[in-house]
Amino acid sequence: MKFLTAMAAMLIAGTTTFASANFSKVDPQNTFNVVQNNKDKFKLVYFKPDQGEVKINIYNYSGEKVYEQSVINSDGFSQPFNFESLPVGEYKFEVINPDGSKTSKIVKHGMANETLKANILNVNDGKRFRLAVLKYATSPVSVVITDDNDKVVFEETIKSSEGFRKIYDLTDSESSSFNFQITSGEYSVTVPAE
Repeated sequence: MKFLTAMAAMLIAGTTTFASANFSKVDPQNTFNVVQNNKDKFKLVYFKPDQGEVKINIYNYSGEKVYEQSVINSDGFSQPFNFESLPVGEYKFEVINPDGSKTSKIVKHGMANETLKANILNVNDGKRFRLAVLKYATSPVSVVITDDNDKVVFEETIKSSEGFRKIYDLTDSESSSFNFQITSGEYSVTVPAE
Protein backbone atom coordinates (compact mmCIF):
# COMPACT_ATOMS: atom_id res chain seq x y z
CA MET A 1 0.00 0.00 0.00
CA LYS A 2 2.87 2.37 0.85
CA PHE A 3 4.37 1.58 -2.56
CA LEU A 4 1.15 2.54 -4.41
CA THR A 5 0.80 5.75 -2.39
CA ALA A 6 4.43 6.68 -3.12
CA MET A 7 3.96 5.93 -6.85
CA ALA A 8 0.78 8.05 -6.98
CA ALA A 9 2.57 10.95 -5.24
CA MET A 10 5.49 10.71 -7.71
CA LEU A 11 3.10 10.61 -10.66
CA ILE A 12 1.24 13.71 -9.42
CA ALA A 13 4.52 15.55 -8.70
CA GLY A 14 5.92 14.58 -12.12
CA THR A 15 2.75 15.68 -13.90
CA THR A 16 2.73 19.01 -12.04
CA THR A 17 6.39 19.62 -12.87
CA PHE A 18 5.85 18.66 -16.51
CA ALA A 19 2.79 20.89 -16.85
CA SER A 20 4.54 23.82 -15.16
CA ALA A 21 7.57 23.42 -17.43
CA ASN A 22 5.39 23.45 -20.56
CA PHE A 23 3.23 26.40 -19.57
CA SER A 24 6.15 28.55 -18.45
CA LYS A 25 7.65 28.36 -21.95
CA VAL A 26 4.52 29.54 -23.80
CA ASP A 27 4.87 33.09 -25.11
CA PRO A 28 1.55 34.87 -24.42
CA GLN A 29 2.04 37.00 -27.55
CA ASN A 30 2.44 33.91 -29.75
CA THR A 31 -1.16 33.01 -30.56
CA PHE A 32 -0.74 31.11 -33.84
CA ASN A 33 1.61 29.42 -36.27
CA VAL A 34 1.48 28.90 -40.03
CA VAL A 35 2.68 25.59 -41.46
CA GLN A 36 3.34 25.06 -45.16
CA ASN A 37 1.98 21.63 -46.15
CA ASN A 38 3.14 21.71 -49.78
CA LYS A 39 3.86 24.23 -52.52
CA ASP A 40 0.46 25.95 -52.43
CA LYS A 41 -1.16 24.89 -49.15
CA PHE A 42 -0.73 26.43 -45.72
CA LYS A 43 -2.43 25.74 -42.41
CA LEU A 44 -2.95 28.35 -39.73
CA VAL A 45 -3.01 26.79 -36.25
CA TYR A 46 -4.49 29.04 -33.55
CA PHE A 47 -3.73 27.89 -30.03
CA LYS A 48 -5.06 30.61 -27.75
CA PRO A 49 -8.03 29.30 -25.70
CA ASP A 50 -9.80 32.68 -25.40
CA GLN A 51 -13.38 32.46 -26.60
CA GLY A 52 -14.67 34.95 -29.14
CA GLU A 53 -14.21 36.18 -32.68
CA VAL A 54 -10.78 35.80 -34.26
CA LYS A 55 -10.14 37.78 -37.46
CA ILE A 56 -7.69 36.45 -40.04
CA ASN A 57 -6.29 38.80 -42.70
CA ILE A 58 -3.76 37.90 -45.38
CA TYR A 59 -1.77 40.63 -47.15
CA ASN A 60 0.46 40.37 -50.24
CA TYR A 61 3.97 41.87 -50.51
CA SER A 62 2.45 45.26 -51.51
CA GLY A 63 0.33 45.41 -48.35
CA GLU A 64 -2.95 44.74 -50.17
CA LYS A 65 -5.44 42.57 -48.29
CA VAL A 66 -6.00 39.41 -50.39
CA TYR A 67 -8.13 37.50 -47.87
CA GLU A 68 -10.16 38.07 -44.73
CA GLN A 69 -12.18 35.77 -42.51
CA SER A 70 -13.69 35.67 -39.03
CA VAL A 71 -13.69 32.48 -36.96
CA ILE A 72 -15.50 31.94 -33.66
CA ASN A 73 -12.89 30.45 -31.35
CA SER A 74 -13.80 28.21 -28.44
CA ASP A 75 -10.53 26.39 -27.66
CA GLY A 76 -8.16 26.90 -30.59
CA PHE A 77 -8.57 25.82 -34.23
CA SER A 78 -6.74 25.09 -37.48
CA GLN A 79 -7.67 26.60 -40.82
CA PRO A 80 -6.29 25.46 -44.23
CA PHE A 81 -5.46 27.96 -46.98
CA ASN A 82 -4.81 27.27 -50.66
CA PHE A 83 -2.46 29.79 -52.33
CA GLU A 84 -2.61 28.09 -55.75
CA SER A 85 -4.25 31.08 -57.47
CA LEU A 86 -1.94 33.65 -55.81
CA PRO A 87 1.35 34.82 -57.34
CA VAL A 88 4.68 33.67 -55.88
CA GLY A 89 5.92 35.94 -53.10
CA GLU A 90 5.81 36.84 -49.44
CA TYR A 91 2.48 37.05 -47.63
CA LYS A 92 1.64 38.30 -44.15
CA PHE A 93 -0.89 36.46 -41.98
CA GLU A 94 -2.41 38.85 -39.45
CA VAL A 95 -4.54 37.53 -36.61
CA ILE A 96 -6.67 39.83 -34.48
CA ASN A 97 -7.43 38.08 -31.19
CA PRO A 98 -10.74 38.32 -29.30
CA ASP A 99 -9.16 40.91 -26.96
CA GLY A 100 -8.20 43.10 -29.98
CA SER A 101 -4.45 42.39 -29.89
CA LYS A 102 -2.75 41.66 -33.22
CA THR A 103 0.00 39.23 -34.16
CA SER A 104 1.44 38.47 -37.58
CA LYS A 105 3.71 36.04 -39.41
CA ILE A 106 5.34 36.21 -42.84
CA VAL A 107 5.23 33.17 -45.14
CA LYS A 108 6.95 32.58 -48.47
CA HIS A 109 4.74 31.09 -51.17
CA GLY A 110 6.52 29.22 -53.98
CA MET A 111 9.89 30.86 -53.37
CA ALA A 112 13.26 29.23 -54.05
CA ASN A 113 14.34 28.74 -50.43
CA GLU A 114 11.31 26.48 -49.91
CA THR A 115 12.02 24.26 -52.91
CA LEU A 116 13.80 21.14 -51.62
CA LYS A 117 14.08 19.63 -48.13
CA ALA A 118 15.34 16.21 -47.07
CA ASN A 119 15.52 14.24 -43.84
CA ILE A 120 17.26 10.93 -43.02
CA LEU A 121 16.19 8.55 -40.25
CA ASN A 122 18.20 5.47 -39.24
CA VAL A 123 15.68 2.62 -39.33
CA ASN A 124 17.66 0.00 -37.40
CA ASP A 125 21.37 -0.95 -37.30
CA GLY A 126 22.85 1.95 -39.25
CA LYS A 127 22.50 0.26 -42.64
CA ARG A 128 18.82 1.01 -43.32
CA PHE A 129 17.69 4.61 -43.73
CA ARG A 130 14.36 6.28 -44.41
CA LEU A 131 14.72 9.26 -46.72
CA ALA A 132 11.92 11.83 -46.67
CA VAL A 133 12.00 14.44 -49.44
CA LEU A 134 9.69 17.44 -49.61
CA LYS A 135 9.86 19.51 -52.77
CA TYR A 136 7.77 22.05 -54.61
CA ALA A 137 9.16 21.75 -58.14
CA THR A 138 7.99 19.52 -60.98
CA SER A 139 11.42 18.20 -61.98
CA PRO A 140 12.39 14.63 -60.96
CA VAL A 141 14.52 13.93 -57.88
CA SER A 142 17.95 12.37 -58.25
CA VAL A 143 19.17 10.40 -55.22
CA VAL A 144 22.89 9.54 -55.08
CA ILE A 145 24.21 7.72 -52.01
CA THR A 146 27.96 7.70 -51.42
CA ASP A 147 30.00 5.93 -48.74
CA ASP A 148 32.69 7.43 -46.48
CA ASN A 149 35.21 7.12 -49.37
CA ASP A 150 32.90 9.11 -51.73
CA LYS A 151 32.18 5.95 -53.74
CA VAL A 152 28.66 5.80 -55.20
CA VAL A 153 26.82 2.86 -53.60
CA PHE A 154 23.37 3.61 -55.01
CA GLU A 155 21.65 6.06 -57.34
CA GLU A 156 18.21 6.50 -58.82
CA THR A 157 15.82 9.09 -60.21
CA ILE A 158 12.31 9.43 -58.78
CA LYS A 159 9.49 11.30 -60.50
CA SER A 160 7.42 13.07 -57.85
CA SER A 161 5.89 16.54 -57.85
CA GLU A 162 5.50 16.96 -54.08
CA GLY A 163 8.00 14.61 -52.49
CA PHE A 164 8.24 11.04 -51.20
CA ARG A 165 9.45 8.72 -48.44
CA LYS A 166 11.52 5.64 -49.13
CA ILE A 167 13.65 3.17 -47.16
CA TYR A 168 17.13 2.44 -48.50
CA ASP A 169 18.78 -0.83 -47.39
CA LEU A 170 22.58 -0.47 -47.54
CA THR A 171 23.48 -3.65 -45.62
CA ASP A 172 25.59 -4.89 -48.55
CA SER A 173 27.95 -1.92 -48.24
CA GLU A 174 31.07 -2.25 -46.08
CA SER A 175 30.89 1.41 -45.10
CA SER A 176 29.46 2.61 -41.80
CA SER A 177 28.57 6.16 -42.87
CA PHE A 178 26.87 7.54 -45.96
CA ASN A 179 25.94 10.80 -47.65
CA PHE A 180 22.64 11.28 -49.48
CA GLN A 181 22.87 13.82 -52.32
CA ILE A 182 19.36 14.85 -53.36
CA THR A 183 18.96 17.01 -56.48
CA SER A 184 15.86 18.41 -58.17
CA GLY A 185 16.35 20.84 -61.04
CA GLU A 186 18.78 23.53 -59.90
CA TYR A 187 18.41 22.71 -56.19
CA SER A 188 20.59 20.27 -54.31
CA VAL A 189 20.84 19.07 -50.71
CA THR A 190 23.42 16.77 -49.11
CA VAL A 191 22.37 14.94 -45.94
CA PRO A 192 24.86 12.85 -43.94
CA ALA A 193 23.66 9.52 -42.54
CA GLU A 194 25.58 7.50 -39.97
